[in-house]
Amino acid sequence: GFQKKKPGRVRLSWSCQENGQLENFKLHCAESDGPDQLDFPRFAARERRRTLIASASNLAFSLERDLDFASRVRDLTMEGARKHDLASTVTQYMDGHMSLPILDFLMVSALDVDQEIYSPESLVRAKLECVKSSNMAEYALSIYQDAGLEHKRIPHPPPSTPPPIPPKTQLAHTLTTRKQVPERMDNELDAAIERIDSAESKAEKVIQFFDNAERIAELRGEDGERAITPSLLEREEGITREDLDTYYQWGKQTYESGDYAGASGVLFNLEGVLRAGGMVPSNPKMLSILWGKLAATILNSDWDAALVEVKALASAISSAAGDKDNPNFGAVQVLQARSWLLHWSLFVCFNHADGRNFLIEFFMSPENLQAVQNNCPWLLRYITVALVMIIGRHRNFNDILKIITQERHAYSDPITEFLECLRVDFDFEGAQKKLKACEEILRMDYFLSEATEAFMSGARMFIFETFCRIHHTLDMSMLADRLAYSPTEAEKFIVDLIRGSKLDARIDSAKNYVVIGSGKNGVGVHARVQERTKDLAARSMALSQTLKQMEAKEERDRKRRILAAMDEY
Repeated sequence: GFQKKKPGRVRLSWSCQENGQLENFKLHCAESDGPDQLDFPRFAARERRRTLIASASNLAFSLERDLDFASRVRDLTMEGARKHDLASTVTQYMDGHMSLPILDFLMVSALDVDQEIYSPESLVRAKLECVKSSNMAEYALSIYQDAGLEHKRIPHPPPSTPPPIPPKTQLAHTLTTRKQVPERMDNELDAAIERIDSAESKAEKVIQFFDNAERIAELRGEDGERAITPSLLEREEGITREDLDTYYQWGKQTYESGDYAGASGVLFNLEGVLRAGGMVPSNPKMLSILWGKLAATILNSDWDAALVEVKALASAISSAAGDKDNPNFGAVQVLQARSWLLHWSLFVCFNHADGRNFLIEFFMSPENLQAVQNNCPWLLRYITVALVMIIGRHRNFNDILKIITQERHAYSDPITEFLECLRVDFDFEGAQKKLKACEEILRMDYFLSEATEAFMSGARMFIFETFCRIHHTLDMSMLADRLAYSPTEAEKFIVDLIRGSKLDARIDSAKNYVVIGSGKNGVGVHARVQERTKDLAARSMALSQTLKQMEAKEERDRKRRILAAMDEY
């Protein structure tokens, strides 16, 4: 029953119960007199209460929020939610389009009574609210009819990938053939058609130019190195900056229609022209383009390109942070932008081949770590999972363990507690109990569900490695119990490690023991070599820098002697 009178700012707040589960949502709206430029949702981390402020009229592309999206988040009511579920938390830092695959995952889980976190009806309504402000009105119709909202249960989840909006004639046919569709959806179909037609007609000149490869090649010159700038387009093609703005709006409507590849192409063209014209990455318009490109590449599942866009956007945010001429991008806005970027990067980190290593390096950088600790400590879960999944000990291991221990008052779950039990308290029984809880949490997490087996394998390796640090002989039965293996599986696990040269040990079949280490103090030759050479790269770099400094000093002394000799002459 909330009516939107004019563009304004949306303030979304929620209160929590003692156990951290969501209890209710409240929505407030206040008018905004800010300029029409990029603005970021404002939110501050608090242990008991958190506030999110979004600019409904100003946020471009993926940061755009309005009352419909706030209502979508509000409708994610917790019914039988598990204590450590993060879906309702991370979706508040996501674009509405990015929330769709997360909601689909939850709907699949809702079909299983043991895995139900949210009620199926609330998830369907959340998806409808998610696409309500977009141009995917046809997709909304399919959700409404396929879900059967008049039933208490959902027979099957809707398709996970929203199709692009169909042509106008097909939409018009839909209006005449659909039965029992709310009048609001009919109006949204008309509005979607009108928005797309209007944006396309206004940007037609620029669209035709970028579709003309021959003309673009001609403007670039014979060597192809001539940059296409806004001034060149205005002089040669009559395309003004206002026309480029309409092209930007066309890309936005393309994105809202679910054509993410098309939107990415539009933004790529626009970014190239504006960069050639001298627009810096910290410019609000350029930041909007970079956010849009990242959203489009993520939703298009182009993970290599998405990784590049994450790095580009992180660099642009850092540039904006140091831009004293941009008063609208202060320290708070920088913290907010980095918090959003960290959440978006989860899609890339758990789908890219090198994503886990990138996650640790990216999240543990000083500026991003500040955002994690101050604004979104729940991201420590994903840092911990990536750390456990990496084969071999990461160089940031001790730093991560220290941060997890420091931030336990702000956030903890069985995944972070598992690492604490194992490497801080050396509580193997506690780690074993936490490990059993970890598997259930991982399977319920959208980003981590596919990494469950890899995490469990890495966790068992962590347990075994810790045992080997403090024991010389291990009882096979006790070890199988600690690793949650049968005796046969535990023996096979150790044999594979020995054969793969990952463990310097032998099995005493007569005593049913595992004897660790054959070298000095129970430490094998491989461990000794790794220990002595682990900082070889750092020492080589330091030596190289020292040599360069000596050469530079010698060169300066030589020039000084030459100048002194010339003056004397």
